[in-house]
Amino acid sequence: MITSILAFVVAFGLLVLVHEFGHFWVARRNGVHVEKFSIGFGPKLWGFQWKETAFVVSLLPLGGYVKMKGESDEDEIDPNDRSAFSNKPIARRSRIVVAGPIMNLVLSFVLMPVVFWLGRPDPALLNQPAVLEAVLPGSPAERAGLQAGDTVIKINQEAISGWNVLIREIQLAGNQNIHVTVERKENPIQLTLQPEWDEAQGRYLIGIQGKTIQTPVEFKKYGFVEGLAAGVRTNWENTLLTLRVLQKLVTFQLSYKTLGGPVQIAYTLAQASASGLGDFLYFTAFLSLQLGVLNLLPIPVLDGGHLVFYLIEAIRRKPLSLKARTVAQQVGLVLLITLIVFVTWNDIEKLVR
Repeated sequence: MITSILAFVVAFGLLVLVHEFGHFWVARRNGVHVEKFSIGFGPKLWGFQWKETAFVVSLLPLGGYVKMKGESDEDEIDPNDRSAFSNKPIARRSRIVVAGPIMNLVLSFVLMPVVFWLGRPDPALLNQPAVLEAVLPGSPAERAGLQAGDTVIKINQEAISGWNVLIREIQLAGNQNIHVTVERKENPIQLTLQPEWDEAQGRYLIGIQGKTIQTPVEFKKYGFVEGLAAGVRTNWENTLLTLRVLQKLVTFQLSYKTLGGPVQIAYTLAQASASGLGDFLYFTAFLSLQLGVLNLLPIPVLDGGHLVFYLIEAIRRKPLSLKARTVAQQVGLVLLITLIVFVTWNDIEKLVR
């Protein structure tokens, strides 16, 4: 329990620190007066003053914020005050807002090569061709016509290089029909099936099994150039994966039950930290990338939502009314809180199972 809390605080604190530092640094570079830099919310635990900025660590480690002069609609600011955020041109305000997510993406691209330089487990079994050892009776795979001995080579035209890719594509498919191409006695055969949600395992299954081989997992360390290339490639693949998941969630092709919330993040971070520094940094880098991408979504209360407001302001040549912005922020907040409640409940159900 202590390990879980410590791992969560360290990783999440780093992500928040980097994100808020992006806002802070670019704001200062653009002449904006930063009144407060907070890690966490609620009552102040510790802090200090540096120049005009109060740096504090607060009780609830659920995020952070940078309070800039003139940022709030309630602030009464002199229109000639050049240190106020609200008096800055749209381009400068946009730079300050986008700096937070960009710093999270930068952190991910910095950490991921380190993971490969430290060394990563190399589960050779998952990279082997997806040859079916068995097809479970009554499963979607059996109903579709899959047979033991088939090799899955494509799902929805996505090439399947090994079991790891096959597992990923099945989860991304959700409960939608998927077109599977298998190789049977050197002949390609196309079949269609629909994965089914398994409550016990908390994931989508099609009812297939691979050959069980007790193969030791090798620990592979990468050289400088090789590790750098592997880190960039992994981040790019994770970015595309995040975008695909978002697209499928928005179009209701994927259930929210596949998502992980704060409880799942803390649990996974604890497992990763127990596995070693490499795994812990990998998951931290993955979280940082997701935080960067998600914060750029055009949803009010997120950084991407502010960018949408600035775009509308640039087109209209005047900002949206205070009422319109307030309503949009409230709707966005309700949606965000609802999602957090659902995924947290989903986390608890998974842990109970």
